[in-house]
Amino acid sequence: MRALVTGANGFMGAHLVAELLRRGHRVRGLVLPGTPTESLHGLDVELLPGDVRSRRIMRAACAGQDVVFHLAAIPSDWAPPRLIHSVNLGGTRSTIAGALAGGCRRLVLMSSLAVHRSTGHLDATEDTPRDRRELPYALSKIRCEDLVLDPRLTGRLEGVVIRPGLVPFGPGDLLTSLGLARALARGKLPLIAGGRTVICTSYIENLVPGVALAGELDGAAGETLVLTDDGHPTWADLLGAFARALGAPSPRLSLPWPAAWTAALAVEGIWTLLGISALPPLTRYRVGLWRHSFHFTNARARRVLGYEPRTSLEEGARRTMEWARSRLQR
Repeated sequence: MRALVTGANGFMGAHLVAELLRRGHRVRGLVLPGTPTESLHGLDVELLPGDVRSRRIMRAACAGQDVVFHLAAIPSDWAPPRLIHSVNLGGTRSTIAGALAGGCRRLVLMSSLAVHRSTGHLDATEDTPRDRRELPYALSKIRCEDLVLDPRLTGRLEGVVIRPGLVPFGPGDLLTSLGLARALARGKLPLIAGGRTVICTSYIENLVPGVALAGELDGAAGETLVLTDDGHPTWADLLGAFARALGAPSPRLSLPWPAAWTAALAVEGIWTLLGISALPPLTRYRVGLWRHSFHFTNARARRVLGYEPRTSLEEGARRTMEWARSRLQR
């Protein structure tokens, strides 16, 4: 299989490139010019610089490919809405156009469980209503899913939608894992409401084989698939596993949820007032994820793909914090 991976030098993208190469596929990676590519060093991947929003670039990138894995996105609840929709929605439109022009067989979209409101899910499925439309990132992903699974593409391009767990993590994760490791090492990471709500995770070495299968197997065409780890961990379980692997104390301080929400509201207000573009340390979206359980089952992926997450939370945490420790010591 000849595969294009957009966002190939990102956390998920780099791991997916390595997984596809291990499976014997030929891989081309689209990377945004000026972004670091150290995560791909030593991998036999054809790198193509370009912006996913450019139809000209995407026609060239998709030419001669069998499957496109579309991972390039702005995964932020704080970035400007115009930028989010330009990259996420505009980039998906360009990718579809490029895939059609290039005669690609399938397009696998990396979406998000952010399309669902956090209202108390336990063993929820892919059929749960996509009801989080007030958040620009979530709305962009809802619209991207609709584009990829548009019935008008039937017979021309097979679409598959992937939603990883609420907390994807693993070595190379600069967005979440490294920040959590830094806060745990400093003893400055409180729980919210005791960390008792149940969540779902996606350790990267469990996730990417499932994504690869979504591009390989005929039966995945037209499916929306949640790729989560097994088990029903709580926030306290996840952070406790990280802390043990790091050799740091587990979080003991717990903020009541209303206090955390008020603090997030205040921080957002300060960031807005000062015009700070960097992600705030607290946002209402992220605090809101602690209020109710947010757990989705991988049952459909097991049935359709034969998906089987093999790495436990403890082992995944150990490998992740080993990588994070090396980064913190630099």
